[in-house]
Amino acid sequence: MRKTNKKTLFNITSVLLMTLLLIYLFTTNIYASFFEVKTDKNLYELLKTVRAKYARIESIPYHMVMPKNTLKEISGRYPLDTEKLSDISGLGPKKIDKYGDEIIQVVNNYVEENNIKVNWREKKKKKLIIDGESRKPKEIALDLLNKRR
Repeated sequence: MRKTNKKTLFNITSVLLMTLLLIYLFTTNIYASFFEVKTDKNLYELLKTVRAKYARIESIPYHMVMPKNTLKEISGRYPLDTEKLSDISGLGPKKIDKYGDEIIQVVNNYVEENNIKVNWREKKKKKLIIDGESRKPKEIALDLLNKRR
């Protein structure tokens, strides 16, 4: 019989536990508390130019105008009016008053030019996952476990 070292046994156990945890999470519908967004890279680039314009005008860093995850969420959800824009993370009433009209104009033009059918869903207070890159699987699993408590 072959000897198994402790590190190998630990890795196998970790993989099995993670697999069981993910099966449990998906079968108990806890994953529904997350909101996943896929970024439209072309719209994201257009929004970056809008952000850069305001950063130059106000002489502030880009991320102070809008962080990149806010731009990614806008480019993946296509908010077409200020009410929908208010459901975007990182945009409060002040930023919507300052930048909202131009963002909405850029999004509306892009959607129209590219014949995109927008199916708006409210995020409400769900945690956001942008392009699946927001967090590592272990972090998501821990978040989901903590949510059950």
